[in-house]
Amino acid sequence: MKKKPGEASRSGGPPPDYESNSVLKERISWIQKSAWTVVLFYTAVFVGLVEWYLPKEFESLRTSVKVDIGTAIDPVRLDVARLSERLSKQVGFDLQSLVPSAALARSIDPVGLKARLLEANSLIHAAIAERVPTAPATLSNTRVKLVDTIQNTKLPGDVRNAATTALVGLEAYSLFSSTIVLVPTPKIVISRDSTFYAPVTIDKPVWLEGTGKMGAAVTVDFTGTHPKYPHPAAFVVGGGETILSRMRVQGKNRDFSFLILSAPSKVLVTDSQIVGLTQSLAGITWLGVDFIDSTIQYRGEPAYLGNVTFTNCRFDFGTDPVSKWLLEKVSGHTQPLTLASSASLLKSLDPPSRIQ
Repeated sequence: MKKKPGEASRSGGPPPDYESNSVLKERISWIQKSAWTVVLFYTAVFVGLVEWYLPKEFESLRTSVKVDIGTAIDPVRLDVARLSERLSKQVGFDLQSLVPSAALARSIDPVGLKARLLEANSLIHAAIAERVPTAPATLSNTRVKLVDTIQNTKLPGDVRNAATTALVGLEAYSLFSSTIVLVPTPKIVISRDSTFYAPVTIDKPVWLEGTGKMGAAVTVDFTGTHPKYPHPAAFVVGGGETILSRMRVQGKNRDFSFLILSAPSKVLVTDSQIVGLTQSLAGITWLGVDFIDSTIQYRGEPAYLGNVTFTNCRFDFGTDPVSKWLLEKVSGHTQPLTLASSASLLKSLDPPSRIQ
């Protein structure tokens, strides 16, 4: 008798279709397990590749690249160092050649001597711009020769004026060279308008730079402070060498100062505008500075001014001969002045050494 589909056999076993389905399910389950095993294996490989192998290779590659770059750059650095040393020596040699000794200056035609001094001044400013230092001994020796030239009353006034211009530039170069190039000193940029309610104390070499005479303004306002500061100034320099450049500083009133030296220091202020403050000229080299509506103090100390202007200022000067001489030069003059004054230069102050 023929069996119907799905009908159990007389022996009681499962039908053939059932056996086929079971085998198929087992195979599918085995394939799924195998697939998941493969997926997990490759996932582990990928994670290991990302987490361990690639970072290790990248680090090795980065180290190798650094070594290769260093190997390639080291000769360039060495060449640059040699070139800088040569430039430094050349600047010193040229300064020594251009600025003659007092004995040699007497034998040089005044026109030629003036040309040499003006060229020396150009060299000084080029060295500042390019940050090329030179030996301190060279600067000191050049300074002595310039002072001798300024004090030589037998030389024409325009020659001594040229020496004065070079001397002021040399003072700036000496400070710039030691502070910016040789140290080197960090530069802090004041890029936005701000108000100082307390003095900024400087006790180590630093370079502060603003954004120009018409740029960001620093306002000095100590009107609400209590107790009063012993040095009510925007900047109090208590040691070290300091450069303030491209600053625009204004005060709420003239009771406050722009800069005070609380200890012997060397300071260069360049390309700045100072408005409505009190300032002593002593012990500071000023280049391209405009004083407006300010009180200017001076008591015969060394002062170096290069292209400095005084507009609507009040002058609080001493009664010593140097102070009287300087007061005569700065009061009533709105044009830029370049001069150097101190007791050591007193004998050269008549006729005046002033450049307008």
